[in-house]
Amino acid sequence: MVVTCLNRFRKEKSPFDKKEETFFVKTFTYVIIRIIMFTGGEGMTAKEFKKKIKAAGWKITQGTRHELATHPDKPGVQIAIHRHTGDIPTGTLSRMLKDAGLK
Repeated sequence: MVVTCLNRFRKEKSPFDKKEETFFVKTFTYVIIRIIMFTGGEGMTAKEFKKKIKAAGWKITQGTRHELATHPDKPGVQIAIHRHTGDIPTGTLSRMLKDAGLK
């Protein structure tokens, strides 16, 4: 899709000079790559994760730096949930879901 858009842009008469066209192509490519990077994973915030594991029967308690999820049927298993905003990194989220038995 990205290549098609860029090829179509190059075939048509560009209203930009060569320098502006190069800047446009680089910017367009950068934006598309960033979109793919940030939407390619499972992407879930801590709030969404907490909602999901609460529905699975986990209880959330306050730790000193993280919130801790525990399950009555899984003694000794604790899942640390960060408190900052934004998505949980993909690898971390994957491990948390596996530990919770949701993946």
